[in-house]
Amino acid sequence: PLFQFASALDIVESTQGLTAAWSADTERMDLKFNQDIPPRTPVSVRFAGATIPVGGVSISQQDLIMSTNASEGRILPTIVTNIQPIGSFRNTTVLEFVGSAGDLTTIRLSFTPDMNLAAGELVTLHLPGFGGPRSAFNVSSVPGGAFDWASWDAAASTLQYTVAQGVTAKTSVSIFSDMKSGMLLPDEGVRRNQ
Repeated sequence: PLFQFASALDIVESTQGLTAAWSADTERMDLKFNQDIPPRTPVSVRFAGATIPVGGVSISQQDLIMSTNASEGRILPTIVTNIQPIGSFRNTTVLEFVGSAGDLTTIRLSFTPDMNLAAGELVTLHLPGFGGPRSAFNVSSVPGGAFDWASWDAAASTLQYTVAQGVTAKTSVSIFSDMKSGMLLPDEGVRRNQ
């Protein structure tokens, strides 16, 4: 439910030959295999062009359902229990920098997750044009202790914050890093709503 696909699905990878069709009206995807699949054969399919629901996908989602009309045994609608969660941040996510173009910067990231964040999970920012050496550094956060560590990889343009303590869904979070991070603002600066 709430996923969106083109009606003719673009199958990027599949362990078995198949075709797929999506019905937006019924929020249903139909897979038709081009050959018989022996019992207990793992099947994996990867699609391109899916639009994820605004609220993300929860690990405990109860409305992803699978069934089959296989000739050797029909499977009634069953809740999918092994789900890769996909998060979502609602409200306005705020990202603030202090410093001049090309100089060291402090960073404040504020957001409200729609899902629980567990210790060890990562929140990743893509910051193209930012510089500085690869580094790992302490951060502070509100609520206190929610995040305490971050790493910067200029080659990949990614800043990753590590969740230290679980954060409950719909909790406002702010993370602060100082100039000890070694991160540099882009030489051309940062524009609003970039």
